[in-house]
Parts: sequence; C-alpha cells; structure tokens
Amino acid sequence: MKKKVIFTLLIGFLTILPSLYSGLFLGAIRDPYGKINQLPVALVANSTDQASPIYQNIKASKTFGFKQESLSQAKQELKAGQIFGILDFKANFSKSLETFAMTQKPAQIELFTSSGLNFSAQKILTTAANQMVTDSNQAIAQSTITKLNTAKMAVPTGISQAIVLKTHDISPVKNNAEGLAPYFFALTLFVGGIIINQVFMRLFASKKGKLKTFYLWQFALPAGMSLIQAAVMTLLTAVIFHFSVLSWAVWLISPSRLDI
Repeated sequence: MKKKVIFTLLIGFLTILPSLYSGLFLGAIRDPYGKINQLPVALVANSTDQASPIYQNIKASKTFGFKQESLSQAKQELKAGQIFGILDFKANFSKSLETFAMTQKPAQIELFTSSGLNFSAQKILTTAANQMVTDSNQAIAQSTITKLNTAKMAVPTGISQAIVLKTHDISPVKNNAEGLAPYFFALTLFVGGIIINQVFMRLFASKKGKLKTFYLWQFALPAGMSLIQAAVMTLLTAVIFHFSVLSWAVWLISPSRLDI
C-alpha cells in the first residue's frame, strides 16, 4: 500500500513538473510592461527647460521611475547599472519649441540606453520614448496650427516634427532573441541526451519476462506519461495565462515579439 501511495505521488509530481516549468518561463516573459513605472530613468535638463510643459508632462506621466540628475552623473549610473536609461533635454529646448514655426529648427531630446545591461528594458524605453515624442509633437502641431490659422499665417511644412528624438546605445549587443535561441538549443541537447541514454540502456538491458511487458514499461509508459504531461501543461497554460498552444507557437516564430 505504501509503495502504491509513493508511486501515485511520484506520477502526480512528474505530471505537473512541465506545467511548473512552463509557468515559471511564461511568468518571466509575459506582460513586460507590467511594472515599467518602477524602471529607474534619469531626466536631464537645465533649470529653464525644466519649466517646459513638455518636460513637466513627461515627468508627471510617471511612465517610468523618473529622477532628475545631471548628465555626467546619469551616465555613470547607467554604466553601473543603477538606472536603465537617460532622457536628456538638450540646451535651449524650450526656446527651440517657441521659435520652431519660424526657424524650422526642432528641439532635441537624446535617449541613452544600454542593451548590454538589459535588452528588454532598452526596447521598452525606446518604444515608450518614441511614443511620448510622437504624442508631444501632435499636441504642439495642433496648438501651432490653431494659432497660425487665427493669425491668418501660412502653416510651415514639417510642423509635426517640433521635437526630434535621438537614441544612443552605450553598450550595444547583437540580438540573439533575448537569449531564447541558446536556451532552446541547450534544452534540445539536454532532452536529446536523455533520449539517447535511454535508448542505449534499453539496447544493452536484459529482457526479463515477456517481451510485450518489457516494451510496455520501458517505452510505452514513458510515452504515455509525456502525452499526459503535455495535455496538463497545455490546459494549465491556457487557463492560467490565457495563452493557447497556437498563439504560443506563432509568438515563438514571429520576429515582431521582440518589438516590445
């Protein structure tokens, strides 16, 4: 009786083990935007440009964990891994916005990131910064067009490019699919090694008892367990993460999954 209980518990543990493994994996890669408001990012601007509505709106948005710093200090912290990005409002940012309709010289913001520190954070920061600049440009363009129409003045070309974002990666790394490519290679080799070991063990093992019983316990039972594990893993993944097998396969082979 004791052996049956232990055997049942062992089978149950082996059944949920792949589900636990996939759950930890999906939990680590799903919802990358869940807590980006805690991602430390430095805001750099002189005292005059800190009064700019654009600067104040970005700071108040709390998209990231913003903190005001000097550029030199921020770069040191970025290299040390204490922050994940820098938004640097270049000198005369406010003045450039005020005179853009006449001079056509856009205000500049520079984004410093480090993909070598964290590739996912670099992608998130770049995407979010571009979106913030796009939203700001749209708001500025609408306001400027309204003023020019009221004054019956011509609307200049490029009115929607009042702010230009320049990006700098201080520690670029080659894109290897966020480490998933070597992960799957290692996993494949690991599983392949187990299979090869099992095959050789079966080839050199003595076939005691009936031949059908031998192959049932040595091959059919592990194969059946694998199917049960796959079914349980698929079910739990779909119920807990709302992530179907088809969407998972499409996500894995799609290059767009890196554009986060």
